[in-house]
Amino acid sequence: MHEEYSVNSPSDRASSETITGSSARHNLFEKVSFMTENSGKPHRQRFWRRHVLPFCFHLFIFLVYSTLAILALDSRSKSVQQKQNLLYSPANEALRWKLHEFNSGDGHEGPYSGYPRPELEEAWDGLLGKMNVRFSLDDLRAFNRVEDAVQLPDGSGYAGTLNIYHEIHCVKWMHTYMYQEHYYPNLDDAQREENRLHSEHCLNHLRKSAMCHGDVGMVTYRWGNTSRKPQAAATAHQCIDWDLLAEWTNERTIDMFKPGFLVHPTKGPAYLEGEGKDLME
Repeated sequence: MHEEYSVNSPSDRASSETITGSSARHNLFEKVSFMTENSGKPHRQRFWRRHVLPFCFHLFIFLVYSTLAILALDSRSKSVQQKQNLLYSPANEALRWKLHEFNSGDGHEGPYSGYPRPELEEAWDGLLGKMNVRFSLDDLRAFNRVEDAVQLPDGSGYAGTLNIYHEIHCVKWMHTYMYQEHYYPNLDDAQREENRLHSEHCLNHLRKSAMCHGDVGMVTYRWGNTSRKPQAAATAHQCIDWDLLAEWTNERTIDMFKPGFLVHPTKGPAYLEGEGKDLME
């Protein structure tokens, strides 16, 4: 009977023991590392599940609701803005509303009322002196006025103004018409009739503007001490912030009436020296 066996030399046994000892230490190190890793995992898993996951979940919910709220508010804001501004204007960005009290009997005196004088002319010039502004090509396209536009000679835009300045112009014209002997001395009949027609135009424009704006602020009456008839009390109005709009206008103003600035394609300069500052045709 033949048995297979091997005989190890002392050096072989030493080598075998060295390998066996090294493997044992390696296995022991793996076991310790495994036990260490396993002993930490349950703690980390509990911390993750108990603290981190709920935090992330609530953060996600918060971000979702915040996004939805912002989108809803933005949509509502655009809807309100669209209802308020059905008509496009580049000046819509400068419109801010506030309440303003109109004093009872206002107009008997003040910078814009009374007899012609330098202070009055300066006040009105402050309102109307920069009424003409520069519009961009995009503004004309948005307003559908590309075909009805006068381009500025430097190519920087197109000449125009805002409706509110037409209204203020008409108020100023009516004041002028009250004192036309001062502003237009030595009128002949034809010139007097021309001024009358301009006044009729302005009165009609102001009527239409008042009906257009539809100021529905309440007017109340009170008993006075000087008359048996009731008198209108001071009234509140929803008004734009005029200073903000005037600032917007001043940044875009052009001197449309400068002699030779605007030139008709076939008829020559639009305005000569001293012409145009009282016109808005």
